[in-house]
Amino acid sequence: MSINSTMRDYDLQSLTMIHKPSGAEVEKWHGSRRIKASIRLTDSVANAGNLCYGDNTHIGLTRAKYIKPQQHRMVDAATGTVCQINKVSSDGHMTNLILREVDPDAG
Repeated sequence: MSINSTMRDYDLQSLTMIHKPSGAEVEKWHGSRRIKASIRLTDSVANAGNLCYGDNTHIGLTRAKYIKPQQHRMVDAATGTVCQINKVSSDGHMTNLILREVDPDAG
């Protein structure tokens, strides 16, 4: 089975800091692009000792090369599941993503 057959649509959202009249900064996420990615759950048993994977719930592959960790997040277009992008490696042909599922209403 190829990676292309498991690609799904995701909305890539960007983080913007909004300054309120009180002087407080508030995070605002806005949709920027639609990308295709193949996302899988991580095996928490196999990666329990690895610090890089310890707090993360998903891994993924995409062809998008402009993704930045902590500045973008992905929203599944079909289910609305939100994943924070914690680490990005775009050295090869595809971009590797390390993700953590988050509650969009928290915070």
